[in-house]
Amino acid sequence: MVFAHIPAGYVLAHILVKRNRWPKILLWVGMLGGTFPDIDILYGQYIAKDFAGHRLYLTHFPSVWILIAAIVLTITILADRRDWMRAWAVFFSAAFLHIVLDWVVGDIFIFAPFSWKIFNLIPPPPGQYGWWLLNHITNPAFFLEIAIVITAAIIFFRGGYKDLFGAE
Repeated sequence: MVFAHIPAGYVLAHILVKRNRWPKILLWVGMLGGTFPDIDILYGQYIAKDFAGHRLYLTHFPSVWILIAAIVLTITILADRRDWMRAWAVFFSAAFLHIVLDWVVGDIFIFAPFSWKIFNLIPPPPGQYGWWLLNHITNPAFFLEIAIVITAAIIFFRGGYKDLFGAE
C-alpha cells in the first residue's frame, strides 16, 4: 500500500465519526493514524539506508501497537482524560488498519517478538521492472488500493470535504 493508507484512515474515521456522532476533527486523527506506522520510512531512508525493508521495523509489529495502545489508554484513564479516548480510539484503529493493509501486500512480522516468521496475504511481486511504481501497480493487490482510494474520494466529494474543512 502506497496510496491507500491516508484514504483508509479517512474512511475508517468517517465511519466512526458518523456512526457515533463524534467530533469531525477526528477525521484528521484517522488520517494521521492511518499513515503513522510509516514513520519508520524516515529511519529507513536517512539512517539505515534501507527504504525497501521498512515493514520489518518495530513500527510495523502488531505487538508494539498493542503495547503502545495499552500504555496510552491506561495513562489516559489514570489522568482522568476520558475526553481523549475517542481520539486515541480513532488513531489506534487507523494505525492497526495500516498494519492489516500492509500485511495484505507485504512482508510483516505478525507475531514478533514471539516468532520471526514473515507473513503476507499476497506475496509481494518480484522486482521484475526497474521502476518500483511499475512493480507496485502490476501487483493484484493494487486493485484493493484503488478501491480504498475511490471509496475515500466518493465520501469526500459527497460532502465529506465539509466535515474536513468546515465548508458550508
